[in-house]
Amino acid sequence: MAELNFEIILSNQVVNESMVESLFKNFELFIPLSMRGSNLTNANLIPYERTKFFRAIKKEFEKRNRFVLSVEEKRQLFIFKKSVSSSMITGRIQTKFDQGIVDDVIQYVSNVMKEHCGIVSFMSSAEDNFWQNNMDVQYFTLKNKSLSNYKLIPKPMFPDKEIVDVEANPGHHHYTDGAWFGSSWTMWFGKEYFKFIPKEILTGFKNCYENIEFSEDLLRIKLYENIWDYELYENREKQCAFRKWTGIDEVAHTLIKQPKTVDDPAISIQTEDSCKYGGIRRITYYFNRDGNVVTKSKAQVSKIYELAQSGDVLWTTEETIK
Repeated sequence: MAELNFEIILSNQVVNESMVESLFKNFELFIPLSMRGSNLTNANLIPYERTKFFRAIKKEFEKRNRFVLSVEEKRQLFIFKKSVSSSMITGRIQTKFDQGIVDDVIQYVSNVMKEHCGIVSFMSSAEDNFWQNNMDVQYFTLKNKSLSNYKLIPKPMFPDKEIVDVEANPGHHHYTDGAWFGSSWTMWFGKEYFKFIPKEILTGFKNCYENIEFSEDLLRIKLYENIWDYELYENREKQCAFRKWTGIDEVAHTLIKQPKTVDDPAISIQTEDSCKYGGIRRITYYFNRDGNVVTKSKAQVSKIYELAQSGDVLWTTEETIK
């Protein structure tokens, strides 16, 4: 069974009881058979009762700053998770390779991002998303899945054992600072995301199937046409190209305070201490004469952005490198 998954990350500033109620009321991609919740069921799965479920939403907001609520139908699920830094909607949908269902999910995610000023979202094959972020070599063996396209490295603290180096996978991702950082089949970026990566950089990415700007505050990038064609070489290359163009891994590693030491970077990031116009970070991208992102040693032009917490660009300049 072909399954897709999606995640939508929202600012807690827009999250309230009526908003969460509307999310579940407007979700029509499957008919719930069961439910679970932090306070509702003590995280146990029980038969779905609509009245009881919506009553539980009110109780969760009254009792907790953090909670999880979900409805399920066999392997299909729809989850709302409120945490300290942001809130997340997660869905797994069975499609039977029906493009109509895929299109319905795209429309649902787009609507939520537009209506609730979403920070970032992504959509992908559920299977691919799992394997691109799985380090356990034994699980590959258990599922009879080839490791030929995966890089293996010694396991930290146990160098005689190996794990998959997910950092080498085109579809791996990071979660930090209340946001998602990765490269997936289709991605949505809202204004709050522009404090991590400038909007101009995101809209400037052309090696993709589509790059659509819905408004000043929302854009969508679809890397390749068919969600199920993730194993094609040219589509993996597009995932890698997006990572390189945006510097998304460097941004994530800096935020989690695990920056990689790179002798010749394609992007450099300075923290708030280096900002002169009230921003939270400065990012420098390096380009060649053709406008492609390259490493610093090969660059002819650099462009510097000072970014605000709001996602606005406070200051930018372009310099020729001699």
